[in-house]
Amino acid sequence: MTVSAALTQLGTVAQAATVALGVRANLIFSQPPEQLAALPAVVHHWSSSTFDQYPFGQVPTGFQFEQATITVMYLTNLPTMARAHPAVLGFVDAYRALIAANQDLANTVRQVRLTRATIGMVEYNGNEFMGADLTLECDLYHATTWVEA
Repeated sequence: MTVSAALTQLGTVAQAATVALGVRANLIFSQPPEQLAALPAVVHHWSSSTFDQYPFGQVPTGFQFEQATITVMYLTNLPTMARAHPAVLGFVDAYRALIAANQDLANTVRQVRLTRATIGMVEYNGNEFMGADLTLECDLYHATTWVEA
């Protein structure tokens, strides 16, 4: 599967996390815009990919695998951490629980892992918002095949 398919599924996870909290959020999981139309917002974007012929500690498989790093930002319009903390922590907890319950993102990836989550001031296009910054690693299914000579 592709990074685009994973981003779409992560958008579904974010929607479920915000619905669980009773929050209507602006979900962005394609090209991040210059300006945010509404807050709160959840912005997903692909950060990088690495390719490995021997993925996940396995023996040679004959396939090249891709591991994509995806950044998720939850941005609020709440002015202080004291006011934002309950909402932001609620989002992180709900998102983390949904990822743990659906580690293959409806069969679009081999596995997704939340590797980092920080709460506080999050910068987006030169502006600072109270929110959360999450890093996910997605092990995608094989990208290409290769043959040993």
